[in-house]
Amino acid sequence: MATEGDWTTPGRGRGALTNARLHSNSPSKTLRTHGNGACGYCGNLVEWFDRHDGGRIPLTPMEFPSPRVPLRYRWSVSGGVARPGAYGRIDQFCRIAHPAICPAVEHDDLDPAIHPLHQALGVRMQKLISEGSFIPRLRDEAPTEDAAQDVEPDLPADRPVQRHVLACNNTLRIAPGPIDELQCVALDEETQDRCKRGVFELDEGQWVQVPVPPSRARPKSTVKRPMWVWEVNPLASYLDALRWLRQHCPAHHQSEAPDTAAVELVGFHTDRHARYITLDRPAGFQPTEAPADTGPQGPKTTTCAGDHCNNTTVVPEAGADWLCYRCARRARTRVATARRWQQPDSDRTDRA
Repeated sequence: MATEGDWTTPGRGRGALTNARLHSNSPSKTLRTHGNGACGYCGNLVEWFDRHDGGRIPLTPMEFPSPRVPLRYRWSVSGGVARPGAYGRIDQFCRIAHPAICPAVEHDDLDPAIHPLHQALGVRMQKLISEGSFIPRLRDEAPTEDAAQDVEPDLPADRPVQRHVLACNNTLRIAPGPIDELQCVALDEETQDRCKRGVFELDEGQWVQVPVPPSRARPKSTVKRPMWVWEVNPLASYLDALRWLRQHCPAHHQSEAPDTAAVELVGFHTDRHARYITLDRPAGFQPTEAPADTGPQGPKTTTCAGDHCNNTTVVPEAGADWLCYRCARRARTRVATARRWQQPDSDRTDRA
């Protein structure tokens, strides 16, 4: 990833993004200034990165010496893409996935080597809460590492929320609202702001029913009925499916424009998203049916009136009692035979 100009200078604002450039071969299109954030559960700083297998993951904003970090906690970043392990900078430094050390999450098997870092983050969390600069999310249950890893969008509180689920590449992701309102996250070069166009294309998917994934916390309470999801055409190319996962409109498909916001499509979790499960097919979203292709319209044909005969003619004067040449010949033969047998016996004797 390469940039031109100091667009991170304080006071320059979002307009400074005009000087931002991304390398054409960069696997990630997210500017690092848009990857900074805070955990919604503990308030500690995190940096969001694109995962090597799709989706996004929050990592610690600082690096740690790899020998001091247990192997299962190590993550490395290359080209803006996060991968498990420590492969960057000659395997000397690594990052840690924040959900694995979040102080608001209950960890059953936290490694003793990580306890000091976990405690330091917990102290910072309590300090932010006491200062009033952070209000933790209210949850009915204790958050899990999976929950802390997802980006939950800020939803308006003044309207009922309806969130649709997207099925793409054998994975389920939930949108921040109705699927047809999913907004592109790329930068609009004309307005220097987030693109206003939508991701939804009616002819690229359809509503299908899929089984509800089993609940991890309450396996016996899994919904028995299938749920409705918007499935991207399974026959679509990989790049077309990637447009949905990257939350780009058709205009920014395969473009070099950076992203101005984090992707709002997060992994679907049965426990956390139970109230958004759609059991009835959503209204609308019907593709426009093209008129049936009847082919070229030829001349009107008339079928032969003979028994068990499928011969036809295009003669305009032919009526419903029209007979083909074979059936007409059979009919003349039958008429002539009937006439002979209907003549008096004297006429047949004299003729003999």
